[in-house]
Amino acid sequence: MGSFLDQALNEDKRKADKRREADPADPGNAQEPDWDSIGKPSRPAGRRVGRPKGPERVPLTVRVLPHTNSLLTKAVEELEMNPQSIVEEALLAYFKRNKIQLDPANGEPSSAA
Repeated sequence: MGSFLDQALNEDKRKADKRREADPADPGNAQEPDWDSIGKPSRPAGRRVGRPKGPERVPLTVRVLPHTNSLLTKAVEELEMNPQSIVEEALLAYFKRNKIQLDPANGEPSSAA
C-alpha cells in the first residue's frame, strides 16, 4: 500500500480525469445518431416557439402601383404596424363605407343598399 501522499495524489488525478472534458474526436465517446429523426423538423414549421396562433387567414396576392407601395412602406414605419394589419383595416373601412357585408344566412357577400 502506498503512502498517504501517493493515495492523495492518485485520488486527485482520478477526480481530474473524471472532470476532464471528453475528446470530441475520440470515436469511443461518440453516440449513435438518431437516424429516424435526421432531416425532420423538431417542431411544426411556420410558427415560432411560444407565439400564439392567430386567427385563420387566407392568402391574398395583389400588385400595387409603386406610389401605393411607397405609401404603405411609410405607413408601416410611422404607425409601427405590419402591412397585413394595415391592409386588413383599410379593406374593412372600404367595405363599411361602401356598405358591403356578408349575408348572415349563408355567409355570401351582399349589398345593403
